[in-house]
Amino acid sequence: MEPTKVVLLDLPPEILTHVLLYLPFTSVVACKGINHHFMTLISESAELQYYIHLGISGLVDNPLCDISISERLDRLLARERRWKELDFDFEKTVDVPFPAQRDSSKLTGGVFFIGDRVFRYADLPSEPDQEVEWKEVRTTQTTVGKGFCVYKHDLYLLITIGQPQAMTQTRAGHEIQLHLNQLSSGEPHPDAQQGIISFITPEEFGEPYASVEIAGDNLILILWDYHEWAVYRPDDRVYIYEWKTGKLKMSLSAPFRSYTGILSLTTDTFILPNIKMGELEYWRIPQSPSEVTPYPFFTLSLPQLRSDKIYDFIACRSEPGPINGSWDASKPFHSNPYHAIAIFGVSIRFAAYPQHLPYLTFIVHRRSLVRYSDKFPASVSSNTRPDPIPYDEWGPPACRWFNAENSLWIATISGQRYITPASLAVDGAPLVLFNFNEMDVARFLASAKHNPRPNTPVGGVRMITRGCQFTTEEGEVSSKTYEVPPSALLDPMIRSSSKPRPYTKAVIRPWDPLNDMENCFEGVVHSSLPYLVQTSVGRYKFDGLLLDEERILGIELKDWDRITSVHILHYG
Repeated sequence: MEPTKVVLLDLPPEILTHVLLYLPFTSVVACKGINHHFMTLISESAELQYYIHLGISGLVDNPLCDISISERLDRLLARERRWKELDFDFEKTVDVPFPAQRDSSKLTGGVFFIGDRVFRYADLPSEPDQEVEWKEVRTTQTTVGKGFCVYKHDLYLLITIGQPQAMTQTRAGHEIQLHLNQLSSGEPHPDAQQGIISFITPEEFGEPYASVEIAGDNLILILWDYHEWAVYRPDDRVYIYEWKTGKLKMSLSAPFRSYTGILSLTTDTFILPNIKMGELEYWRIPQSPSEVTPYPFFTLSLPQLRSDKIYDFIACRSEPGPINGSWDASKPFHSNPYHAIAIFGVSIRFAAYPQHLPYLTFIVHRRSLVRYSDKFPASVSSNTRPDPIPYDEWGPPACRWFNAENSLWIATISGQRYITPASLAVDGAPLVLFNFNEMDVARFLASAKHNPRPNTPVGGVRMITRGCQFTTEEGEVSSKTYEVPPSALLDPMIRSSSKPRPYTKAVIRPWDPLNDMENCFEGVVHSSLPYLVQTSVGRYKFDGLLLDEERILGIELKDWDRITSVHILHYG
């Protein structure tokens, strides 16, 4: 007897839907072109539409949330429409009735943090009637850093430093304490076996500062001296702890002012930008101290500077960070950490004297950074310091460089979006939002292509590129050219809304040269990462801007650095 043939189209719709969910979302979209049956099934299935729009938007589903699929889809579509039109669903102003300096603030996980010795924070509203309540934590010790892992662990970390303690007749060190607290209760974190992790530094710091990243169960800490012109120049110190057990997994030292920032790539790898070497160093988190190697396993070169210039400071951030396991159960979806962009804030100065030059930033996707060690396997090393990959071999397709004013605001990115104010003016300035989601760029170009006059505004949208192809980077060593997706991916919101919308343009400039106004670099610095840039219709008198998954925060200052109020523009 011949075996029974199973025809795909004979499967019940619920089984066929389940099968399609195993495909990449772009393949599901392509299946709409097979025949009318697939077109109807995919178009009418809330589950498949939700899956497709998660992929398009660079989001991931939160399985802990108990909201129905259809409601999740409605929320997702409404959220994306509001972001595309910069049309917030509500706004709220929160006064800051206590002294608060801007350089002590941080935004992450929907929580706004301010302060050092008196540490205050507030959950930001997701609904217009939700009140904002400031909570307070006090310490008598000197705080040199803070770390947070809100969605995954409900955790905040205070890093304090004690007075120098004599270790020998000629050498003194500081006691460092890592206070592991639960954000919701303010008490020591219940998952931490030691509420406070303590250790003594081998050297004394003049003006110590701490940078910290929490990735999964690991805590990565850098101690460095902020005072760059001090006579005494202690080595930088890097420590990795398993914060739940208090176990030290790794420690190393580096010359004074080598490291000022950390970027988590995955839950077991991270990048340290090395200022002295002008490189991005890739490090693995060991399972135990016996597995520690004294070198990074892979390095990428930053653009080479002229001989009279040096890198002075590099800050970096990507939000959200890598996460394994659960999210906050109240949110139906979150930005996909793998596809999130990372921002590197770069300060350069003259080598011979402390004159700082204009501030620069560059943007790159985390996924690109993760993939590069696989793209250059011959440059991965476990026994010696690896030879760095020159910037021109990895950077131009993956990065986008900007000239920027020197800024202390590093929380200006979330997911694949980056916000900055336009030039300040007496009557305020529009918001400028950059979107590095390649699917949004492609849909924008496709919508512009379908307009009969592609070089004129399309409902407030202007196309500034020829044709409908764009160059992007998806982990490859060189650029790829992507065709615009089929009409199934066209954004109906661009064509249908009659409300005033922000001016939007697509920036597709492969190998775009950075305007090196101060002759910092030895050669031309190119970058190609495509993006959309939206300029709001409204004008705002904000002194600073912050961004998270749901909202834009406009900060008002007094006397340049004292925060007086926070204006919340909520998009969902």
